[in-house]
Amino acid sequence: MLSFVASSHPTRVAGTRLSPGALRRQAAAERQLYAHEELAKYYEHSEKNFVEALRWTDAALALVNLSSTPFADKLLWQEPLLHRQNRLKDKIARQESQD
Repeated sequence: MLSFVASSHPTRVAGTRLSPGALRRQAAAERQLYAHEELAKYYEHSEKNFVEALRWTDAALALVNLSSTPFADKLLWQEPLLHRQNRLKDKIARQESQD
């Protein structure tokens, strides 16, 4: 079952302080859709790395499309992720045309 992580506060794990980014990556590795979306937002808005943002968005869509994903999660996530995917593809195309 997919679950959600909403915390963005650094946390200590085994004496090591993890940043919000590290926690999101850990959560994404555990197939949490929220974490994938947060990473896509981070790369799109903070880093302006649209290719990496698209990679996280595509990974989230792949999770949504798994047969094991509950139908309610598909309804909740698919449309916004497709919208983000299309927007990122447009941004990448514009960026490439400027180069």
